[in-house]
Amino acid sequence: MVQKIIIALCLVFSLASTGVFVYSQVVFKKPIPNDEKEFAAMKVENKKKLTPIEGYKIKKIMINFEQETGKEKMRYLNLEALLVPFKEDGAAILEDNQAIVYDTFMTVASKMNPTELNTISGKIILENRLRKTINERLHDEIVREIFFQHFMIQ
Repeated sequence: MVQKIIIALCLVFSLASTGVFVYSQVVFKKPIPNDEKEFAAMKVENKKKLTPIEGYKIKKIMINFEQETGKEKMRYLNLEALLVPFKEDGAAILEDNQAIVYDTFMTVASKMNPTELNTISGKIILENRLRKTINERLHDEIVREIFFQHFMIQ
């Protein structure tokens, strides 16, 4: 009795899998893509992605580095940057909170070592710290990227 049930189940599963295979290969036909429709849809999608968002420009600021000992020369960072927001209204939010943005630039950059900032990895670390701190202080994800337009350490 048990053997007949097992044979019947195997037969049902075999027929079901054969039916799915036949349906997917013979009966069901995928629609042929229309190149013109796909190209038009791709153009609309890419236009949304590639539309530039107005950024917020940090005008030239000078940041003094903290000195570890009194014997070191005074070193400073002279920079200009462009903050690219996630949303279109991000530049207006950054403009309204200009004091917070400038204060964040000064506090974060002044705590870093000037020799570290002379490297590419140091600039990437500075960008990440600035972006993270600005977003935390504004309690929202506003800044997507920071581009340094002028970066000079003396």
